[in-house]
Amino acid sequence: MKKTILKRSVASTLSFLMAFSSAVPSSVVYAEESGIESEIAKDYVATLSQTQNGTTSFVTDGNKTQDPATHAQGDKVEVAVEPKEGFNAAKIEVKNADGTVVASLEDGKVTANDEGNYTFEMPASNVTIGVSFEAAKKEMAGSETKTEEKKTEEVKEEVKANIFDEFF
Repeated sequence: MKKTILKRSVASTLSFLMAFSSAVPSSVVYAEESGIESEIAKDYVATLSQTQNGTTSFVTDGNKTQDPATHAQGDKVEVAVEPKEGFNAAKIEVKNADGTVVASLEDGKVTANDEGNYTFEMPASNVTIGVSFEAAKKEMAGSETKTEEKKTEEVKEEVKANIFDEFF
């Protein structure tokens, strides 16, 4: 009986210290009567790669930062993507330390949210988020207008020709 009480006491003390210690993030402690078993949920680092023609930043509680962020596996990571004028986001990829793509827009693991930002689920590894931008496609309004003007002129010429043929 004393052995069980001692183990519970040690487990309780250890649980308290680990749960409220700022030195041990995201800790979870399990205690069993047969012994003390502990598991510390590991945090992983997400980093933004340098981009051209736009900026990227992490979004946490509505605040944006470009500093690396730590997340536990399974956390939703939110990234703001802001292209420079005349550019659009072309590709968004999340790569692990060995360069393997673990999430992207193409595979559907990176998705747009209602705020216009992008989210993905943090894997059990450190990651780098890369965004590439491409020049926005220019609208064809000018050429469409010229095409319409050309068609209008052709119709006018056809009407003139028909009137001329009828009266002469």
